Amino acid sequence: MLVLPWTQGCARRVRLDAYALPGDGVSQFPAGSSFSVSPNPGMPNPIFDRMVKEKIETALRASGFQVNETGAQYELQYDYGIEGREETRLSKVPGPFAGGRYRFVGGMGFDNWDPLYYSTIVADTYPVYTAHLRLRVLKNGQTQAPQEARAVWVGETSTESDERNLRELIDYLIAASARSLGRDTRKPVDVTVPEDDPVLKQLRGAAPAAPAASPEGS
Repeated sequence: MLVLPWTQGCARRVRLDAYALPGDGVSQFPAGSSFSVSPNPGMPNPIFDRMVKEKIETALRASGFQVNETGAQYELQYDYGIEGREETRLSKVPGPFAGGRYRFVGGMGFDNWDPLYYSTIVADTYPVYTAHLRLRVLKNGQTQAPQEARAVWVGETSTESDERNLRELIDYLIAASARSLGRDTRKPVDVTVPEDDPVLKQLRGAAPAAPAASPEGS
């Protein structure tokens, strides 16, 4: 059986690398800080991009922050994607029968026949998909400054799967990012997002509702 290293029981492992701007004093955004989330114009799937934007807003609110379209203290930008590759794993399995041997058992004098097998090395090739999300927080109120100068925090997350399913994996990446918003991890770290993570549960309930049907004749 193939053991997936990126899952741990009822949890998923996410690699997180977060940067806070040195000298800015932003080690953690105070509770109640306000953010505006900027969409990505020109995305090939604008429906999914809108879903990601709404999920990020949901995670911000679940983490104690405000979301304002205008007048927010910070602007949050995001980008995401998924790439695939193939990996090969070697395993040892019983090979062809190679005879056997008698083994003396206990004091009764019975012999036991132990069959002997060669060991065979088998190579299994399987797909691995890496989903990634990058969040960038920019400080508002500095309209003349370039975006690079306004950046106060960047968080990068990734996780792997044997299925190309970004719409499911994105929830884990957003939940992991929300934990470290405003913090500097100082190095890449692995975090575990359990299925009962409060933000993850909020995200899974954040799918946009279907539009209400219009009355007949309207």
